[in-house]
Amino acid sequence: MVTVSLDIDPDAARPFLPEGATGGIRHLVDTDHATTEALGFTNVPMAIWIDEDNRIVRGPESASVERSSFKDIEIDDGWPDRIKQQLALAKSIPSHPEAYRAAIVDWAANGANSPYVLTEAELIGRLDPRNDDEAKAVAAFELGQHLYQRAGGGAEGIAAAKDWWQMAHDLHPNNWTYKRQAWTLVTTPEGKASDLSQGPNDVFTGNWLDDVTANGGGESYVTDPQLGGSS
Repeated sequence: MVTVSLDIDPDAARPFLPEGATGGIRHLVDTDHATTEALGFTNVPMAIWIDEDNRIVRGPESASVERSSFKDIEIDDGWPDRIKQQLALAKSIPSHPEAYRAAIVDWAANGANSPYVLTEAELIGRLDPRNDDEAKAVAAFELGQHLYQRAGGGAEGIAAAKDWWQMAHDLHPNNWTYKRQAWTLVTTPEGKASDLSQGPNDVFTGNWLDDVTANGGGESYVTDPQLGGSS
C-alpha cells in the first residue's frame, strides 16, 4: 500500500504522516500534484487499486477507512452561523469507512476473485474522460505551481500563481485538490497547522463552504465507490 499526500509544502503534510514502522506502507508527498493529473484524483481521500499485473481494477474513488470526527460533533446553536453551516455540510458528505475497509481486506484475501474487482468494461464505464477545459486546468495549475515555487512560496509565491490557479478553479470547478491547495495557502496563518475551513479570502473568488454548497452539497463532493462490486 502506498499513501500520497498532495501538498506543495512537504512540511504541511508531515503532521498527517505516522511515525515509526508502518507495516511496509510507503508514505509519499506529491508536491507537484502529479497523481492528480495522472490518476484523476480530484479530492482527498481517494484511491485506486492496482493488481500484481499493474492493472487498475478500481477507481479513482472516495476511500475513507475511518469515520470522520466531524460526524460526531454536536452543533451548538450559539456558534456563528458560518461555523454551523460548515459542520452541517461536513456531516452530510457521504462515506462508507467500514464497507470500504472490508472491501480492501476482501481484495487482499481473494485477489481477482474478489467481487470488488471490476472488469475492464466496468472500470471504463466509471471513468470520467477529461474534457478540453479540464486538460487546460491541469496546465494552468501546474504553471501556477511553478511560479509559486520559483518565487519562493509565501505571499510572493501566491501573488505569482494566483491568476493561473484561479483559471484552474474556473476551468475544473469539481477538482477540489486544486481549490483546497490554493485556499489553504491563503487562509493558513504562518507557522500554523493547515486551515481545514478554507473560508472566504481576498485572493480567490471561491471558498470551501460556498463552493461545495453551490456545487450541489455534500453528495457532489465525493466520488462514491459504488461497493456493489463486479456484476
